[in-house]
Amino acid sequence: MKKNAKIVLLVVTLFIALIILAGCGIKGNSKTYDFYANIVSRDEYILRIEGDLEIETGKKENGIVTIAEKAGNMFLATDCESQKASIINKDETTYVLMDSEKLYVKTDRNREEEEANPFFDENEMEKIKEADYTTGKEEIDGQEYDYEEYVTEDGGKIKYYFEGSNLKYVKETNDGEEVIMKILEASNQVDDSIFEVPADYQEANY
Repeated sequence: MKKNAKIVLLVVTLFIALIILAGCGIKGNSKTYDFYANIVSRDEYILRIEGDLEIETGKKENGIVTIAEKAGNMFLATDCESQKASIINKDETTYVLMDSEKLYVKTDRNREEEEANPFFDENEMEKIKEADYTTGKEEIDGQEYDYEEYVTEDGGKIKYYFEGSNLKYVKETNDGEEVIMKILEASNQVDDSIFEVPADYQEANY
């Protein structure tokens, strides 16, 4: 469970990276801020993100991360070549699903541990709201997108690419290394079934 949670947090951290003022640029409400305010800050949302995930130190694989929340329940999942696993936090129980084996382990939910996970931070929202950013256009996979670019606390840069008001990609550049992620889904409509253990899964006896 801890490894899977770390992978999810790696992706989420990209979205809530600390932002500082970037000198001359536009200031005020942006599409990036609106995305956080209208999607991630709500009590019900789902995000599906595709990108390179650090499975272990020095090893990355392309995969998909899904993050969902509704009525206090949470769902986290990673799907890549070397592992496919999910975590469901429902009511007072945590289910760790080993999807490849169709097995699950059930434990008591640890809400204190969840609260330490930075899925959404109101203080970071305010930093985004007040930060300077620059805008432009850039092509990704043959399609041109509008972008908003911010400078991070450690001197790197993050670009948020939009098609209209819809966030499509996030790209972080730091020390010459580039990480790009594709937004497959971002909405405030979550089906309750995502928080259910599939009927054909068996509880592991260990």
